[in-house]
Amino acid sequence: MDPDSPKVKNVRVNSSAVKESSDILKRLQRFSSWQKAKMAVVLCLKYKKKLRGRVLAKRKAPDDGASEERPTSGTSASPEVNVTDLEEAEVEIIRHVQRDAFPSEIGSLQDIQGKAKYGSRE
Repeated sequence: MDPDSPKVKNVRVNSSAVKESSDILKRLQRFSSWQKAKMAVVLCLKYKKKLRGRVLAKRKAPDDGASEERPTSGTSASPEVNVTDLEEAEVEIIRHVQRDAFPSEIGSLQDIQGKAKYGSRE
């Protein structure tokens, strides 16, 4: 078939892949100390929880067109950080490091776990 024929269509496909963990790890390397990195992750996790809370509240609330009231709790410039928050941040950082360092091992373990969940063992 002739490429200049009107029946031939030119198709262009754009694809992108996101490798989240390595980007986060590169950003964490910019911190001068472990404590500062954990604090940054704590703030990100708190912000993530806050945004998820808003999304859930918006889904539950009827869409009547009324003005949205913003909660006053948790809006201070420096949110309170406790030991539990720091531990959660530490676990999150370790998870990202492990995902980046051991992708094949994690995949194998997930396959085994999936097979065990459905009761099929080989």
